[in-house]
This record gives sequence, C-alpha cells and structure tokens, in this order.
Amino acid sequence: MRERMRYWIWKVLMFGSALQGCADNPSDGGTIIAPPPPPIRTIDTEPDWSPVGNAIAYTHLAQDSIQLQNGVYQIWLIYLQSMMKQFLAEGFDPEWSPDGKKIAFVKNNNVHVIDVQTNQISQLTTWGECFFPSWSPDGKRIAFDTNYGDSVGANVIWVMNADGSDKKDISQHGIGEWRQPVWSRDGAAILHLRYLAGAFSSELFLMDTTGNNAVRLTFNAYTDRDPSWSADGSKIAWGMYGSSNDTSSGIWSMNKDGTNQKQILRWGGYPSWSPDGTQIAYYQLNNDGMTGTLWVMNIDGTNLRQLTSP
Repeated sequence: MRERMRYWIWKVLMFGSALQGCADNPSDGGTIIAPPPPPIRTIDTEPDWSPVGNAIAYTHLAQDSIQLQNGVYQIWLIYLQSMMKQFLAEGFDPEWSPDGKKIAFVKNNNVHVIDVQTNQISQLTTWGECFFPSWSPDGKRIAFDTNYGDSVGANVIWVMNADGSDKKDISQHGIGEWRQPVWSRDGAAILHLRYLAGAFSSELFLMDTTGNNAVRLTFNAYTDRDPSWSADGSKIAWGMYGSSNDTSSGIWSMNKDGTNQKQILRWGGYPSWSPDGTQIAYYQLNNDGMTGTLWVMNIDGTNLRQLTSP
C-alpha cells in the first residue's frame, strides 16, 4: 500500500498540486503531500485510446463503498459510439496493445496484461515497483519503469518481452530518474521523462531502444510528463504543469524533434491521441479543484466534449 500511495502522490496529486503551485518529486527528496483516504476525489483519469478507435481505456477511482468492492483503482472502458462503460479489472495506468486485443496495466505495483475478450490476466513483473507499461508497435515487447536494481531506489526504464521474459535494464544509473516510457510509432525510439539529478521538475527525452543516443526535447522550469505520440508518429502531446497562476500549465504539442512547441489547452492533462490523429482524449480538473473527468477535443483545442461525469 505504501508504494501504491507513492505512485499516486507522484501521478495524481502531482497534477493537482502543480495547479496549486507545488510540484514534488518524492525520489529527489521533495515534500510529500499525504493523499486523502479513500474514496479519493479524482474520478476518471489516465485515458488511453484504443488503436481500433472504438473505445478508451481509463483509470477510475472508486467513489463509494459499493465501487470499492472492485478496489480503489479500477480499469474501465468507455465505448464511444454507445457511451457504454465497462469495468475491466482492478488496477491503473492502462495501455492498449497495438492490435487492440490486450491492455497492459499496473496492479500491486507490478505490470499485468489482460485479454479484453476473455478477461484472462497475466502478471509480467514480480519485483520492485513497476509502472507505466508501453507496448512496442509490433506488440512483441513492453517498456516500463522500475526501481528494481537501483542502489538509491530511483526508477529507471527496462524492456521485456510481451510475455514477461527477457527483462533488460536499458538505463544509466546515478543521474536521476527515468520514467514513463512511450515507444515511438516506428519502434526505433522510446520517449520518456527524466528528473535530472538535483531537479524537482522533469523534462522529455528521446533515446533509442538500447537506452543510448538521448535527445532532450524540452527545456523549461515546468514539470513535463504524460507524453503521447500522434498516430503517424510525427507529433507529441504532453502535459506541462506549473503553478495555479501560470498560464503555461496544460496540454502542449510539438514535433517529434522538439520543435514547434505550442499550448493546446490550459489546465488539461494526460493526453491520448485518437488513432485517426484528429482528436485527443484527456483529463480535465473540475472547478472544485478536487475531482476530474475525461474529455475529448480536436487536436487544435477546439470542440471540447465531456465523456465521463462525477
């Protein structure tokens, strides 16, 4: 439970605290804000658009004693044509496989995979704290971050086969944390964020799949995270988080080489591109500053539509 709460301090409360002027990185010694007891107020977050285009997987946080029977953190699907919602499994941070048949996710701080048709679940990792699974475009490998094997407990990036075999550490240690790997559409690179040593904000990097030849994409004083590739692999959307009075906070996009950086939407987070490249699903903090739900917009920030409600 302690490590699960550490994840949500980093993942959920960091988003909310960034809007309130406090961005923390626990692994670098930043101030840790204790999470509220269940039910946690944020409702729906972490959308991931199916490559088939018919559904979005997302994390739902239980809001009452009935929902808590399926766990505090739950994977749900919303089908976009009917708007029907379906509970899938206990866990969080869903990531569709390229063929749209499976979803990788995190439960009990380890990576699991569920077959969407049969609901059969396989556990792929059994050690450390393992988060943010990301499939290679051919569906044969999964990248993830973990603190396993690091002398100071920092999270770094590993890759493994899609069945959990042949795990390999592709990171350099002792130079900060490497987190949130996202495989490029052509399979040649891994987009990720890094907390550089001594820094409390993160920047986005590209590296090859061996962990070498890194290129830094963002250079700012904000927390850059939650990156997502466009369908054609030419652009990247991500969340940039600053203080509550900072107009730069929100969803941004850029070319894959880091050029043409521009803000799409203020206050949004966790962007996920549609497979046809025309829309972005995202998390939007509600006016109460405590709850958040899922929305969809055009890639230029227009035509905002709410998908889920409190």
